[in-house]
Order: sequence, then structure tokens, then C-alpha cells
Amino acid sequence: MKYVSYDMNAYNLHIINTDKFKTVTISVNFRRKVNKEEITIRNLLKDLMINSTESYPSEKKLIMATEDLYDLKLSSENYRLGNYAIMSFKTRFLNEKYTEDGMNEESIKFLLDLIFRPKFDNDLVKCKGMIEKSILSLRDNKIKYSLFKLLETTGNMSYSYNSYGYLEDLEKIDVNDITEYYNSVIRNDIIDVYDVGTKENLEEIKIYYQYLNQVSYELYFYDKQRMAYLKKITSLSPDEKEKMIQEMSQTTDDIYQDDD
Repeated sequence: MKYVSYDMNAYNLHIINTDKFKTVTISVNFRRKVNKEEITIRNLLKDLMINSTESYPSEKKLIMATEDLYDLKLSSENYRLGNYAIMSFKTRFLNEKYTEDGMNEESIKFLLDLIFRPKFDNDLVKCKGMIEKSILSLRDNKIKYSLFKLLETTGNMSYSYNSYGYLEDLEKIDVNDITEYYNSVIRNDIIDVYDVGTKENLEEIKIYYQYLNQVSYELYFYDKQRMAYLKKITSLSPDEKEKMIQEMSQTTDDIYQDDD
């Protein structure tokens, strides 16, 4: 197994190369400090982002696209890690060694398209209904409900908040609120991308670099200094970009080799 980590400025890319699996698993994690006022809208955003995109404007079209990608699997979840809220989007698909050339890239692009080109207006009512149902169902689980009520007594600590969300917050959320919060997540969250199962090479890095950076940089680099850096990056020729990626792979100090 080989692990390589790249600091790509807008995000951190972690590639774990292993031949133990026939599938490739990719996880894109957004991380920020837990905020009680954001719990409900973060749960709603997590659901909305895997229901439709600008490229696949309905859940039906999204499902058909996953079938075209050899039954690619999608999932999303919110969880806490210490004082941090993690919003994770994950996909698992057959390595192209067992399907056809180019499918790894198509599957990666599909996930990134899902994350960076979401469509919020189609399924807002449905997803809000699902969140409301999960909040109300908490009372039916006596053990879990008792635990939440106990944790509430510990004061203004991250683990004292109801991870399901709050009905009073849910009722007030509209499309504009979701869009504004989504932009905040893209600009301000720490982003980690984990790629487990693909071969770590230049072509693999270029998929993330060329696609993810082009989509996300305009949201990330919004001050003058960073916009100047963006213009420098986007003006590079393909050969210059390839040289930059090679230099990054040579200078990263977070590499280890495991022969097991």
C-alpha cells in the first residue's frame, strides 16, 4: 500500500494506492467547527446535494447516470469529530481494470459535478420533509432521546446539540438560505479528498487538479492576492501544469511506503 498527500491549496488530496479491492472509493469531506445554528441547514444541504445537479436535474436522471457508470454507489453523511462537523460525500465504483478505460475519470467527474454544480430548487420540499420526519422520530427512540436530553444539560458544548437538527430552524430555510450556506461551505470549510484504490500517478492527479480546481478556485480565491494566483495558475499551458504537478509530487513530505 502506498499513501501520498498533496496540498492543492483549495483542498487536500490523499491517495491510497492498494490492489486489495476491485473497487475505488472516493470521499470528499468538508470540515468546520460545530455551530448549533448550522446543524439543521447542514443536514438539509447534505441531502439536497445527492438528489440532483445542473447536469442531472432530477433524481431519476441521477440514478440513470449511476447505472451507466456500472452501478456507481453514492452516499452522504454528517458526523462530528471532536469539535468539528464533517459533511462527507462518498462514491464507490468498479476499478476500470474490470470495466473499460476511462471509467475512473468519468466516475470521479460525476462525484465532483454532484458537489460543485448542485441544483437546490427541485427537491427542497421533499428533503425538508425527510429532515422533519427524522427530527420527530427521535421521540420514538426512548434511549436515544434520553441520551440527547442528558447531553443538553452539559451546557453550550458541541456534543450537547441535537445532531438531527431543530424544527424551528428547518421551517425558516428557503432556497436562498441553502445557496448562501453552500457558498460559505465551499469558501470556508477545510476540504479533504480521499481516493482509495486507484493507482497514484500523474494522470490521476491531473483529473483532480484540472477539474476540481477549475470549478472551485473562483469561489475560494476571492481576495486580490489569491485572485492573482488563480490567474497565474489558469494561464499555464498543459505542459507547465504537468510540470507543476510533478514538482508537487516530488516535494510532498507526507509519503510513506508499505509493502504489506
